[in-house]
Amino acid sequence: MPGFWRKCRTTFRWCRISLWCIILLGLCCLIRLNRVGLPEFLKTRLVTALRQEGVQLEFARLRLSFVRGVVADDVHVGDAQDSTNATLSVREVQLQLNYAALFHRRLQVDGLALRDGIFTLAASPTNALTLTNLQAGLRFGEKDTWTLDHFHADFENVRISLSGELAHAPEVLNWDIFRSPKAAAPGTTNKFASRSMLAQGLQQVSGSLAPIRMIGSPTVELAVAGDARDFHSLAVRLSMEVPAVRTPWFSARNLQVAARVTAPAGAPTNSDAALGFWKNLQPFQLQWHARATTLHVEKMEVDTIAAGGEWQSPQFAVREFSARLGNGQLDTSAELDIVTRSLTFTNDSSFDPHLLADWLTVKAREQLASVLWTRPPDLRIGGSLQLPPWTDTSVDWRTEIAPTVQLKGELAFSNAVVAGATLDSLQTQFTYANQFWNLNDFELAQGRTRLRFDGEADEKSENFKGHLRGAVAPAGARPFLTASNLVNYFDRFHFDEPLALDVALQGNWRDWNGLGVAGGLALTNFSVTGTGTNRLKLDWLRTQFSYTNQFWRLSGLELAQGRTQLKFDGVTSDATENFRGRLRGAFDPESLRPLLPTPEAVRNFEYYRCQEPLIFNVDATGNWKDFTALTASGSVALTNFSVREQAFDSVTGDFSYTNRELVFAHPHGARAGGTQSMKADAVMLDFVNGRIYFTNGFSTVEPMSIVRCIGPETAKLIEPYQFPGTPMATVNGCAPIRDVQGGHDLDDADMTFVILKPTPFRWENLHSSAVTATVHWYGQNLLVTNVIGEVYGGTGTGRAFFDFSSDHPGSYFQFALAVTNVDLHLLAADMGSPS
Repeated sequence: MPGFWRKCRTTFRWCRISLWCIILLGLCCLIRLNRVGLPEFLKTRLVTALRQEGVQLEFARLRLSFVRGVVADDVHVGDAQDSTNATLSVREVQLQLNYAALFHRRLQVDGLALRDGIFTLAASPTNALTLTNLQAGLRFGEKDTWTLDHFHADFENVRISLSGELAHAPEVLNWDIFRSPKAAAPGTTNKFASRSMLAQGLQQVSGSLAPIRMIGSPTVELAVAGDARDFHSLAVRLSMEVPAVRTPWFSARNLQVAARVTAPAGAPTNSDAALGFWKNLQPFQLQWHARATTLHVEKMEVDTIAAGGEWQSPQFAVREFSARLGNGQLDTSAELDIVTRSLTFTNDSSFDPHLLADWLTVKAREQLASVLWTRPPDLRIGGSLQLPPWTDTSVDWRTEIAPTVQLKGELAFSNAVVAGATLDSLQTQFTYANQFWNLNDFELAQGRTRLRFDGEADEKSENFKGHLRGAVAPAGARPFLTASNLVNYFDRFHFDEPLALDVALQGNWRDWNGLGVAGGLALTNFSVTGTGTNRLKLDWLRTQFSYTNQFWRLSGLELAQGRTQLKFDGVTSDATENFRGRLRGAFDPESLRPLLPTPEAVRNFEYYRCQEPLIFNVDATGNWKDFTALTASGSVALTNFSVREQAFDSVTGDFSYTNRELVFAHPHGARAGGTQSMKADAVMLDFVNGRIYFTNGFSTVEPMSIVRCIGPETAKLIEPYQFPGTPMATVNGCAPIRDVQGGHDLDDADMTFVILKPTPFRWENLHSSAVTATVHWYGQNLLVTNVIGEVYGGTGTGRAFFDFSSDHPGSYFQFALAVTNVDLHLLAADMGSPS
């Protein structure tokens, strides 16, 4: 029995020693497997298992990790000797084995876990796109389906996340980006882009990304799904968030981008060179959306912006483009057909155009600066155009694109300030097609101004025409007058009612000499400021007018002011400034009183009083630059008027005016209830020399009434020689019509009066009951001849001469008188003196 227990103890001791040896041996094997790597037969089986999954790894060693299991160190995928290839280098790849299959003695790899990888996609021998700090989980499923989980990598300072599921994933290694050009069989083609195109595209992408700077912690999420054998089954989804970005073209904050790329089986694969760069995008379909805040594009700041669209050959569409600019909004969309090159678009905006000022020319910027809005204008516009061939390197907008542009839209704004004037509202509709503009229902409101306009213009011929109608408050036009003389002239007018206007116009932008205007206007209750605060108030004015071939024509112009009723028809030339016209109607001279420029003119105007308006009909021609060339002719009729307080019943006659001489032909006048009359073959007023001429005048008018019309000095001189009755006389000669300030002002007088009918006459104390004579008034002298008359109960003949020169007091005179049967007692009584 003692020997049995001893044997048992010995056996247990050896078993324990063997177990520890086995454990020690296992630890040594594990340490070797971890440090040195798996034995060659295991490597071979694992590499074979990976190849069955389509994974070809080149690694420095394959070892057993105590924590992660089987791990491949320093893994490399791709040709490291070819700098133009895409390569993947990973510090550690964990092989996720199927332990259930391993229990049945089958070596099966279910997935990979990549840690600390670097992926390089060569854009050129000197430039590449590189992903660093790559971490990923890759699972293998049925039908060589790879599922990518937890993929993260860094590109510059961008954090990239990738996920996806790809059937027949090993085929990826046959894609051009993972294959060296020398690996492709001669003459074979691939449904993907050629290697040269890929290299060129990568260079362009790399060059575009180089100047872009992302600030903060940008993130990019990419999801891929599909079948590597079927290019059309692939779908790529992209999501990107960038706190801030700066590029040579723009800068923005809170940039968000989402996109989905597919390659549908029905997508066209036309490689027509005429499509230019678009042919490379034909196999793909894209949906995208982007948002950003505080976008700064050259010379313009955008508060927020959102855009989205799609690409599906042959259509590229921006379905949504919305931007917030200041207090305004911009919403637009567009669609492009790459085959027909037809671009259609819509726009709905309401932002302040001053935000675009820095993009405009200096002249346009100055014009825009004169317009201010309290509320941004609303613009709705849609249209289309055809772009030039994609292969054209130089494009002439006017000849290639402008003829294809079509537009249709609406514009409206309110509460604007234009050149300092408040504009209440403006709205219009417009179209543009075949280089032809059409403006419809243009409506403008400013105070009491209400205007409507319809017009059209042809860009090819530069012809235009339009129709303007409505009411214009003239005061609203004052801020637009720039010339000081126009402002001063305008300020003399005051308007109580707006101007009614209806005008049609047509012309050519290049040749304003062919401008044509026709229409009518009407104005009521307005006034013109004269001297001081005096105003000439006018009741109404209306006319029809036209302008063609540089000729203005007024027809049916009517002006009313109290008893003044005028009608005018005329024409004037802008080229020569000649004019002609016909003025007729009734004119009340009192209408001129507020317009008299000087106190002297007012004083002279007081000499004339009219109880009734002047009736006249005048035809005139002349030149606006030289009124001395004015000529006129017509007829006048005036009743119940007075000149220097001398009343007349009427005066009528025909007249003509030329060379500053006014000639009345066959004038006829009456006074004293028709008992006194006067007429002549002609009466001429010489305004150059200040004279009035009478030809074959015949008068039964009291002489002193005529003399008093000439002037007080003349009346004072003639007053001692009186005809108590009304003589019948003829008159010829001339007399001054200016104010007589001294004797020499009478030097122009040269008039002859012939008393035809014996008439009572008195001079000083002498008188005759009936006398006929010839009276010649020349200068400051008076000559009386052929005197025959009844004198103090007898008869007598005689002559007399009087000198009224101012160089001596009183007047010199001499006379000769022969009398018969004179009553000396009566003569002595008149010639005697109490002294």
